Amino acid sequence: MKINSSLFVWIGILVVLIIAEILEIAGVISYQFIVGNIFFFVFAVVIIAFLAIIGAMFVGVLLSKKLYTDNNFTPFEVEMLKMKEDIAELKTMIKESKGGKNE
Repeated sequence: MKINSSLFVWIGILVVLIIAEILEIAGVISYQFIVGNIFFFVFAVVIIAFLAIIGAMFVGVLLSKKLYTDNNFTPFEVEMLKMKEDIAELKTMIKESKGGKNE
């Protein structure tokens, strides 16, 4: 599995959020401070809006792909299925010819 740098960014964000939650539970920081400071509040709203837009785009792409694709095979897949049938026929022909010569 190839690990790219964006994975580390998301892990870092997750770790920061978990640490913030643990500090809130321990009583070191409080959310009233975060909500009371306008810069933190605006930052949180912007980040949430940004992630919501990205999530909506992914959902939109998924739904449009499902709606616009018919569940038929692609031409490549059809050709591969034909080749599979041809190989199965050739195998049976070879088995029949070998069976006839040995008898």
